[in-house]
Amino acid sequence: MARKHQPTICARAVKLTLGGVLLSSVLVVPSIASASSLSQVYKEATTNDKITVSLVNYYKSAHRWDTDVKYFDENGKFRQSEEGHHTQAEWTQSVGMFYNSGKISLGDSPIKMNLNLGYSHVFELDSQYPGGMHNWHGGQKLLESKDCVWTGGEKFKGQYKCYDVEGFGKVPMANAKFYWKGGNLTVGDGFFNTGMITTAAADDATLSSYRGVMLRHKWNNYSFDAAFVTGFMDGLDDKMGDLTTNSNYYDPYPNTYDYLYTGRVDYRAGRDWGYVFSYGEAQDYLRRFHTNVWMNHMITPETKLHLKAQYYYNKAAGDLWHEDVERGVAAFDDHAYLIAYHGKLERDALGLWYGYHTVDAPRSDGRGSFSYGFGGAKGYLSLVTSPGYSSFRSDGGQAHVVGISYDLRHFGIPDLKLSYRFHWERKAGQHYDNNDQLAMGRGEEHVIDVFYRPRSGSMKGFEFLLRSSMYRPDRTYAKLVSERSADRGDIDAIKAIVSYSFKL
Repeated sequence: MARKHQPTICARAVKLTLGGVLLSSVLVVPSIASASSLSQVYKEATTNDKITVSLVNYYKSAHRWDTDVKYFDENGKFRQSEEGHHTQAEWTQSVGMFYNSGKISLGDSPIKMNLNLGYSHVFELDSQYPGGMHNWHGGQKLLESKDCVWTGGEKFKGQYKCYDVEGFGKVPMANAKFYWKGGNLTVGDGFFNTGMITTAAADDATLSSYRGVMLRHKWNNYSFDAAFVTGFMDGLDDKMGDLTTNSNYYDPYPNTYDYLYTGRVDYRAGRDWGYVFSYGEAQDYLRRFHTNVWMNHMITPETKLHLKAQYYYNKAAGDLWHEDVERGVAAFDDHAYLIAYHGKLERDALGLWYGYHTVDAPRSDGRGSFSYGFGGAKGYLSLVTSPGYSSFRSDGGQAHVVGISYDLRHFGIPDLKLSYRFHWERKAGQHYDNNDQLAMGRGEEHVIDVFYRPRSGSMKGFEFLLRSSMYRPDRTYAKLVSERSADRGDIDAIKAIVSYSFKL
């Protein structure tokens, strides 16, 4: 069973405060109204209020090595047969409706507030898994897994596999937001993109959300943001839950912790250059730090050079991380860092870029990698070297990318962009036929994108993305012995997203 980290009295008080904050914020309105009039409050709340509808149609598939028949025999043992390359896929339609009230005056104070509420629902259009079974949190991850079973008998000794998937609905946003000149404060449940946490995930049909407090403020060329979080709702979850440590289909029993906090300082000297410092810490679990510096240089009026360097550092912060290490679900033993840089040259409709990153993430079994989440909560990581399917963040690995993009402005479609990226990573590993011999392995991935997003006109709010990824590791990189098929590690993946947001 999951171990609940013993909350402090302060942490309990914070959770109770945040749980009732939206109701308290609503109760503020009548008290303000009694000093003026309910009609004035109603008028302000319904002036410039808006309802936004978001529609997202998402198809995701992977043609990969799998078994087409999976079953339990008469002795209760899990069996697999008919190995080969098969396609697993999920296709969903999500509908989101979000209400934002107008800004309400708080007496004579310069601070104003509004209320925000949202609902999202994901509908299953189709799903396909070889043998009708997939790994828990290991499939295409657009739909919730259900009808899950253990395949190894004793807990922690097998895998957690699921026979079916289903759609779900949830309330990811319910908060009060307070505004003043240059900044705002959000209290409640919402989409927190701040410091070292984010709501965005390319694998989710709906965004993740957090429970807590988020602050933003601008001063001259500086932007500051920070958050204190006590709850998290993953894109695949249908309710707000506790903050948790790592888990996977080998061990789906995470521990929990009470809070995490994070902050960021962002400086921009116009469009010429800038830098960022970010920090985040999860209670008794993990610390994360990030900094980057960037610059733009106009070589000619039509040609721009963009350069950026980044540094990420993760450090174990307590007993909960070390328990993850013992359970085998931690990406590294004690610390990990990632150094990255990239350059992009843009001239007219054409873009060319190169990126590189290297990782140090020691783990006792030699399988370390750089992870960027605070356990279940989604962490911030932005790399041009991230491929479309794989991650290329292995300990000791060196990842590269070269890319080219072209928008169709000269064909009358400036908002349509085509791009091609070639990613590769080299890392040392055991020779596929001799575990006592080290060899250099190489993984490659080709990624083709078609992206369309009108910036004006009647189609504004519409987006289309088609991404095709072809992952090709060699035997050493994929850890394939010579008796296994050489293409066993090959994966062809497709993502197709059509979305449209509009205001009622």
